[in-house]
Amino acid sequence: MRVTLLSFCLLLLSSCSVSPKTAQAPELHLVSIYEAHDPVRHGYLACENACIRAPETKGNVKACEIKCKEKFPTFSYRQRAPAPVPVAIDRPGKNVDLILGGHDPTHWKVQVTEKTQLQRILLIGSGRKRMTVEVNGALFEPVITEQMIAPSARQGRYFREIVEDLSKQYGYNGLISAHVSYRSKPDGFVVNSVDNSRDLRPRHLDINIDQTTLKTAPKMVAMVGNQKGVFRADGNLLEAKEVLPHNFRAIDTQNKISYQWLREYFVVTRTSDGKRLDNLPGAQLNSKNLRFLAITYDKQNHRLIGGFGLHTRQSVINYYDLDAKTGWFPFAALPKNLTIHSLMASPERDSLFVIAVETWGRARIYIMEVTAKKELKTIDVDWKDLPGMSDVRTRNIAGTPDMELLGIDADELIFGTTGTNMVFDSTRETQAQRRVYLLNLKTEEFRLTYYD
Repeated sequence: MRVTLLSFCLLLLSSCSVSPKTAQAPELHLVSIYEAHDPVRHGYLACENACIRAPETKGNVKACEIKCKEKFPTFSYRQRAPAPVPVAIDRPGKNVDLILGGHDPTHWKVQVTEKTQLQRILLIGSGRKRMTVEVNGALFEPVITEQMIAPSARQGRYFREIVEDLSKQYGYNGLISAHVSYRSKPDGFVVNSVDNSRDLRPRHLDINIDQTTLKTAPKMVAMVGNQKGVFRADGNLLEAKEVLPHNFRAIDTQNKISYQWLREYFVVTRTSDGKRLDNLPGAQLNSKNLRFLAITYDKQNHRLIGGFGLHTRQSVINYYDLDAKTGWFPFAALPKNLTIHSLMASPERDSLFVIAVETWGRARIYIMEVTAKKELKTIDVDWKDLPGMSDVRTRNIAGTPDMELLGIDADELIFGTTGTNMVFDSTRETQAQRRVYLLNLKTEEFRLTYYD
């Protein structure tokens, strides 16, 4: 809930409020975890896991429960008391505001040095209602609670929401320091310095955007914010118009025909009035539909080109001749362990572009061009080498966000990445982050052109 005038006044009257002699703006520091270090709980779980794997008690859960309960008699699966997390704040002569975040019940034990002025504490995370805070041995009330997810890593949209949104809401220009981890340290955290890392500042990716590149960049069709239409690569709207999902629907703009995947087949409709004209089958193997991944319309050859997945963790590309209508035929096969995310036919280059990611392994991103002679040209990059990608995907999360081809012009290709489709409205409580990149096909250089 938002802070009220009454609660704000109470904060000023609390024992750790601003000294009347000090008028400088407060610093904002963050301490956020998923769970607190709990010697009893973590000791019991480690004991049980080791016991179940031991040769003499392998698989004997009951015997292991008895054995570990003897070592940790106070452990209980049902009742979890808030675990203590020490936080020491030593910022002499500074006013400090502190954000504390967590998922599990937590008892924050804050120690503030004599010359440090702690003004207010904000609690975030799903465990905020089960948190208690004491400062220098006394219960600290009232605290402000915010309905935000507590980050457990310095990447990802939850961390960015604090830096970009929460800090702005309370009048700060980012964070002064951030202590973020999955589990708290046994001896807690110490807040005593300034962290000048750029990721603690709003709009931290601006430094990666080269404005001169954007003047000649190709256009893209997408949804940015609440706007749909044709955009420049920097996210500026050029023409507002209805946008259709790239990956699930192919459009023949000349004949005003739409081909949309619907579970087991493609629905053919007229775009002018939405009238249903026909159904087309999906690609099959041994009389079973292959898993549909992406679709595009090849204007030059008047055909559909679709990406499909096999049970062998391999993606294949098939084509459907819209004149002959004799079914799907093989077009190209991708290396194993690659999943197609998006396809885009390029009449100017007489080729097909494919963006795919590794199903297993290092999560590399592959951009491939299939030429008219069926030659496969590949440019690949590790996800973490793309500016801003670590904010969307963290090392702790398997897989990669959705990748989409958005536009091409000569030797430059625009692709985007987000937690949801670039042309779908986000149904999440928080709008998914978007990143747009420009790839020069000659130099193989990747450049960030837009982010939110």
